[in-house]
Amino acid sequence: MPSSSRILRGLAIKGWRTYYPRQEENEILAQEKEESSSPDELPEPEPPLPTREEIEEERKAILQQARREGEEQRRRILSEAQEEAVKLAEQARQEGYAKGYREGKTAAEKIKAEADELLEQAHQQREKILADAEPQILQIAVSLAEKLLNYELEVNENLIIGIVSRCLEALPGGREVIVRVNPRDEIVCRENADMLRRLLKKGAVLEIRGDAEVQPGCCKVDSEESEITFDLARELQILTGKLLELAESSGEAYVKDSPVAVQI
Repeated sequence: MPSSSRILRGLAIKGWRTYYPRQEENEILAQEKEESSSPDELPEPEPPLPTREEIEEERKAILQQARREGEEQRRRILSEAQEEAVKLAEQARQEGYAKGYREGKTAAEKIKAEADELLEQAHQQREKILADAEPQILQIAVSLAEKLLNYELEVNENLIIGIVSRCLEALPGGREVIVRVNPRDEIVCRENADMLRRLLKKGAVLEIRGDAEVQPGCCKVDSEESEITFDLARELQILTGKLLELAESSGEAYVKDSPVAVQI
């Protein structure tokens, strides 16, 4: 195909141009030459005009070039638009992630603070309930202990021997010692009299007597110098009183120091 430079050489063609039949164009050019040239000058040879085939090829070449440039520009614009869309999407994702992270962190901290507060209130309420219930718990515990001791005394006859032994060991002295126990416990005490005598000072006389006024599991030890009484019920009452005093004092201290108790 002829190049554009060869076809358009010598012609001032801009845009589209209407071509007339070759004969008319030759006549017009010849007339212009005659008018512009002097009689003495010889006319210059005219450049060959492009044929219709050459003009058509040139037109096609221009169209193809325009299409190529348009396609390249379209691809470039599309690529730039895609890159910009990716950047905007990534920016939006990062901003959304950061915002969501901040909101989630704030919500988590709030939930944790509320949970800590509820846990502290529950702990304080639990302590108050225990402090309020401690006297009742102690009374129940003492009552159970008393029942267990009574049951043990009924089942284990030798338990009274331990109680009498403690009383004899605590006795300051005396030459004549009298041990009073419940008739139910008298037999086992007499059976262990020799062992009980060895707890007394040398030369002391031990006498064991049954006394219905003495409760089972209790004893009274008398000498000319002193008297010792072990009353299981009374000992349990004393223990219960001390434990209740301790519970009440700890409960009052809790009420005084507890902010939840003050609000209630």
